[in-house]
Amino acid sequence: MQKFTKTVSLVIVALVSGSSWASYLGADAPLRAAERERYLSMDSEVLGASRKIVVRVPRGYDSGIAFGTVVVLDAQWLFPIVADYIDFLSYWGRIPPLIVVGIPSTDRNADLIPWVDPAFPGTGTRPQFAAFLNTELPEFIGAELKSNGRSVLVGHSFGGVMALHGHFMFDDAFDATIAVGTSVWVSGSTLMENANAYLSGNRSDGRFLYMAVAEADGGATVPAGQSLADMLAARAPDSLDWYFEIIPQTDHFAAVVPAVHRALEQLFPSFGLGEELVARVESSGAEGLTHWFSEKNADLGWRFWPVVEHLKLTGLQLAQAGKMDAARALMEELRRIHPADSEALAFSGLVERHAGEYEHARRWLERAIEVATSEGYFPSRISMYQAVLDQIPSGEKDREQEN
Repeated sequence: MQKFTKTVSLVIVALVSGSSWASYLGADAPLRAAERERYLSMDSEVLGASRKIVVRVPRGYDSGIAFGTVVVLDAQWLFPIVADYIDFLSYWGRIPPLIVVGIPSTDRNADLIPWVDPAFPGTGTRPQFAAFLNTELPEFIGAELKSNGRSVLVGHSFGGVMALHGHFMFDDAFDATIAVGTSVWVSGSTLMENANAYLSGNRSDGRFLYMAVAEADGGATVPAGQSLADMLAARAPDSLDWYFEIIPQTDHFAAVVPAVHRALEQLFPSFGLGEELVARVESSGAEGLTHWFSEKNADLGWRFWPVVEHLKLTGLQLAQAGKMDAARALMEELRRIHPADSEALAFSGLVERHAGEYEHARRWLERAIEVATSEGYFPSRISMYQAVLDQIPSGEKDREQEN
């Protein structure tokens, strides 16, 4: 008990003195999110007011490259949840690094519900918020942040209503929409009228749409959400990549995290890619692997994010099976897409070591150590790279002994 009390006291001292939680944890807190948050103000002509915006930029933001953007409604409570999870997934390479932009509500009912509902005061009083969100905000992000023009909108509950309203009414604002626990029933289910008008247009739509409700969502949320999904199932254009799920054994609020996770899994699909690649190599060799990457790029575009953690072992397995051309082609593609990923570099070295190309192996492992050190990667992992490097033969005598 005494040790526990001492630890708590140290944390309190750190917080009171202005030190961040990441600083208290030291080198094992690599994300250090607070150091990457910015607070902006945007003057909106359509709202006739200034709006506060919170931004978290990704690690490597100052490298000169541009990033996709995730806009989060109800930022007063959803921003840290979404931003932290995106930080975690991008740090481990599961999704690309992304800028997260939070839009706090000044009056939720007014901001997020553009039609009057007598049960919710303020609804229908600020319909121009949709234009702010879908026209002014993207222009502001493009001017103020290092955005590559690709964007995702995340909304929950009433925020889901505004997110779907924007998807149905504005074609070009966001490339992807994530709507969780959407109150489709609000304002006499006017959102269904929006959806009907959108679907009646019979136009192509190459965007991504994810919708989810919780199994224990209150009132009409589940049946209304299902009705909207049924409408899309019957009439959505084939070009729209859309999903609807009922998150089991959870409620309106607890569903946020699993739904965002599921949405990101679908937005950046990666499960089973290793098996696909091996099958393609078996049928078409190294050339088939290269064509596979081209096909995925053509199909998914900006959403194609081959995960190093999933595919690095595939490269080594191909090398061990004697398919060196395919193994090298895979590692080359991973290095092209992830040029600063120390794991891609280190496993390139392992592939070359297996082939007996020791100079190439040493070069890739030395580069992996250099990148990992500059990025502040885990010291234990850098030590592993160094241990492998030290085992690679460097002279004729060593080569003869290994052979």
